[in-house]
Amino acid sequence: MKLKKLLKILIIAVIGSSLIFLIFFLNIEKNISNQNSESFQKKIVNENTSNNMMKGIKFSTVDNAENIYEINSKYGKKSLLDDNIIILYEVYAKLKFKDNKFLEVTSEKAEYNTLTNYTNFFNKVLINHEKNKISCNNLILDFSDGFAYLKNNVVFENLETKIIVDQVEIDLKKQTSKLNMFFKEDKIKIISKNEIN
Repeated sequence: MKLKKLLKILIIAVIGSSLIFLIFFLNIEKNISNQNSESFQKKIVNENTSNNMMKGIKFSTVDNAENIYEINSKYGKKSLLDDNIIILYEVYAKLKFKDNKFLEVTSEKAEYNTLTNYTNFFNKVLINHEKNKISCNNLILDFSDGFAYLKNNVVFENLETKIIVDQVEIDLKKQTSKLNMFFKEDKIKIISKNEIN
């Protein structure tokens, strides 16, 4: 009987966690899709052209539903390979939704495409949404394809559950998510923080 109860709790935790992942990123596709370059605003403060470094960088865009995507960094520089790519350091991003909900992302570094808003956060990525936290090594927000990817050492944690997985792929258009391990022999770890009686 205890095994059945444990199995039910694990199934509920997996379904609940998948739903929370969708809640995190579901609004991103709805709220940031259909952007165009006219809605894009760029602000760069204290540019230092001698070494291509810029300080106090802020990019923001507003979608048709009046939701806001802002990304800030203490400093950054243009990519040597692509003028539309800015390499950001000490990054903070905020997705502000019209319903007053928001999602915050911090990372040590990110690559930001000024034309498409495609953003690759990496190195100590932390995502906060209400009482839920996700940490990972990489977060890719690809608004044009409608996907968000969380990769490498993904740890989802809230008051009740902790999930450890290698990769989460979220289809923002279909509102589905896949949790994957890189190797089939590895298992997704689900840890319930509540005592099982």
